[in-house]
Formats: sequence, C-alpha cells, structure tokens
Amino acid sequence: MRRLSVLLVLLCGVFALYAETLNVGLYATAGLGDFSSEVVSTLFTLLPDNSRLERINYERHMRQREDSRDSQVHAALASEAEIPEAAADEYIPYSQCDPVWNLVVEEVDDDFITRRSLSMLDYTSLRDSLDLGIGFSSSPHDRLTLVEVFIYIEGNVEEVYSALCIPSRVEELAPEILSQLVAFFTRNHVLLQCASFARADLYDESGSPVPQYGGYAVIPRTTSGLTARRSGYEDLSIPVSVPDDALLVTLEGEMVMLPVGQVTVTAHPQGASARLFGLDVDLPLTADFDSSAVVLSISLEGFRDENLQLTPGAGFHSVILRPQWMAGDDLVRQAKDEMYRALRNTLLSFGAYVIMSSVSNIYPQAAVWSGIASSLAAGVSVVNLMDFLHDCMVYYDSARAVYL
Repeated sequence: MRRLSVLLVLLCGVFALYAETLNVGLYATAGLGDFSSEVVSTLFTLLPDNSRLERINYERHMRQREDSRDSQVHAALASEAEIPEAAADEYIPYSQCDPVWNLVVEEVDDDFITRRSLSMLDYTSLRDSLDLGIGFSSSPHDRLTLVEVFIYIEGNVEEVYSALCIPSRVEELAPEILSQLVAFFTRNHVLLQCASFARADLYDESGSPVPQYGGYAVIPRTTSGLTARRSGYEDLSIPVSVPDDALLVTLEGEMVMLPVGQVTVTAHPQGASARLFGLDVDLPLTADFDSSAVVLSISLEGFRDENLQLTPGAGFHSVILRPQWMAGDDLVRQAKDEMYRALRNTLLSFGAYVIMSSVSNIYPQAAVWSGIASSLAAGVSVVNLMDFLHDCMVYYDSARAVYL
C-alpha cells in the first residue's frame, strides 16, 4: 500500500508538469462583448512566441513543479516511506500546446468591471484557473463614450488604453487597442495593419511567411521590407519603416495583375470534347487567361484522355490524342525487356557452365572444386532457362492482347 501511494504521487507529479493551454479571461461591459472577443482573438492569434506570455507560462511551470514536489514529500512522510528524489522535468513552451490559448468569457456585473474590482478578479481567476484577464469597459461621458481596456496579470491591474469616441464608432478603435495590447506583451514587435493585402501572402526579408489574421499582422521592429504574393498578380516588394515610438504601421501598396495572354487549343482527331474550370467547352478553343495556370482536360471515346496545362500567353497548342490500344505499348515494352534480360542471364549461366566443365577436363587436379562450380552453374542455367521461357510467354500474351 505504501509503494502504491508513492507511485500515485510520482504519477501525479509527472502529469502536473505537462504544458497547459493558457487560459485568458475576458471581462466586457454590455455592448462590448463581440467587439472585445474579436480583438482578443486577433491578439493571441498573432502574438509571437517570445512575448510576455512565455514568462507567464514559465512561472506557472515552476509553481507546478514546486507544488508537485511538496505533494511528493508530504505523501512520503505520511506513508513513512523514503522521500523520492526530485524527478527531472523538461520545460515546454506554451506555443507547443494545442490549443495554445483558451478564451474564457466571464459573466460579471458591469459595475465590477468598471471599478476594476480586485476581489472579483481574484475570485474569477482562482475559480476558472485563469493565467491572465483582459477587461473592456465603456461608460457614457456627455454624448460620447469612454472606452477603457485593462489587463489583470500576476494579481495586479494595469491600464492599457483609454479614449473617448462616438458610441456608434467604437469598432474603429480596434487598431489602436490592438497596437497597445501588442506593445504590452512584446516591446520588440509592432502591429501591422494590412487589410488591403488580406487576399495575398506576406513574406519577410528571409522568405518566411508572415501570419495574418483579421487584416492584421505582428512584425519585428527591425523589419525593413515585406513581399506580397498572390496568384495571378506580380510579386510586390514593399519597404517598411518602423519609427522608434510607433505602435502601429500601415502597409500600403497596390498589386499589379499579370498580363492577360491569349491561348488557342486544337485537338486531333476532330470531335474531341474538353472541360475547363469544370465546364464543357468547344474545340478549337481561343481564350484569354489572367491566372498563373489552368488545366484543360480533353477526351474522346476510344482515345486516351489528355490534360494540358495552360499559362497566359502560351500561344497555340495542338493536341493529338492517342488510341486507347496504344496504352498497352508500355506493358509490351516492359515484357520484351524482361524477356531479353532473362535471355542474357541464361546465356551467361550456360557460358559459365561450359567454362567450368572445360577447366575440369583440362586440369584434372582441379576436378573437385571445378566439378562443384560446374554443377552450380548448371543448376543456375536451368533456372534461368525456365525464367526465359516464362518471360517469352508473357511477352507473347501481352503483344497478342494489344496488337491482335
């Protein structure tokens, strides 16, 4: 029983140190629920791994390690067993969890949120095992609305953002709020507003992709340029300049569509049908393409289907369909190659047998070992001969099925 108790404590200690998803509490007054949820989701989707969240995860890991060790010692003392040695553990970055973060919407009175009630924040944090909390509050000021954002972290409340705005235009504050939140968690990065490139892929100077979400991205302050790529458009290199005091940078530029090119396609024999973009088209076909590449499928009964890749400005294409019976050419050619290979092996093995037999007759003193070698060569020769006869039949059957 004592050993079982120690084993259970060790197992609990191991599992307790496994990396956990970061739990983020969301506090929002009436009317800001959807807006705040979208802002926080964008923030934690884009935050880089080397942000302040890593420190939060590491401190949680160390607390779990200490609690696990205390549990092991107490259980060992209670069962009058030997105190086990502290097991070695490996720190797992929070970014390797799945999911990385989890948003917990806290339903509390608006008054608690507006007053930044520490007792309320401490209680909900302990109840829901939160690692941090983000609050959004709004209060009327004459005809305007005061929007404030705060972060509850490590038992303290830190004010992040405060601004007056027209009640109906609160959502326009999203870029400013996001930029302040990004600056709170990581000083080495800046928020990039790139809504005009939402349908393009962004790459940094090293060619690594830059993640986008909701029309935003987070880039290092040292970034000097980005490249935008989109199918059907020319690559666009965009210089980026981040001032020292900037929290928000807007990416500007216009991508140029690739030149439209005319393509003409004919097929022989006549009567072939074609499909493009899943639709039936008539041949001969003349069309303009402004995308990087499309595939045209051509078919005719009794002939092999052909797929033709077209690019802008590819010019004239003439497709000659091959009869289906010609599809067996490869099978016949393969069977013929196998037959010739078996014939070669047969001739080589018979030649070895003749040589070994001749050596045995010329040098009687070597009759023992040459007799063994000639017997072995004879056996191999018989096997190769049978293989050759088999491949001859396969070649004959393949040719008859294709050509007769």
